[in-house]
Amino acid sequence: MLADPIDEQAFRTALGRFCTGVTVITADDGERFHGMTATAFSSVSLSPPMILVCVGTNTRMNRVLAAGKAFGVSILGQTQESVSAHFSGRANTPPPMTRLEEVPVVEGALAHLACRAVTVHAAGDHHIHIGEVVACHTAAGLPLLHYEGRYRGLKAEPSAEKRSVSDGNSPYWRR
Repeated sequence: MLADPIDEQAFRTALGRFCTGVTVITADDGERFHGMTATAFSSVSLSPPMILVCVGTNTRMNRVLAAGKAFGVSILGQTQESVSAHFSGRANTPPPMTRLEEVPVVEGALAHLACRAVTVHAAGDHHIHIGEVVACHTAAGLPLLHYEGRYRGLKAEPSAEKRSVSDGNSPYWRR
């Protein structure tokens, strides 16, 4: 038997313990582009290449994505906290934009994905938008992270010459 519904704040706190990357979702409605910061983003499939993003049901971006045919995803770098702030309504200076396959994306992001809208699923107070990736671009750099309601970053690893990955005990060991 399931327990009573959990407290919303307790749920938010628990989810805040999951570190995520920060993305900006963008779309063009034919008159202007729209964008929003999103951490609810994930890969779905490698073949065909597909991603998902969760967007609040009552948001302008949800309406734009539901009506559109294409959207972009910009995976932000550690130096782009102000870009995230702009697209979450906390800053007024618009960042430089560019296009990938005619889809608006944030200039200077670590990765850009141009997506063809595939389907939308209602899920509670959000909609899950699934897109097929038709083009992508990547750049070097460290990601902007979000953890416990705050932006975070990674420390750069020592250069390859200074680390040993031959034994499984190194802090930089990878499978």
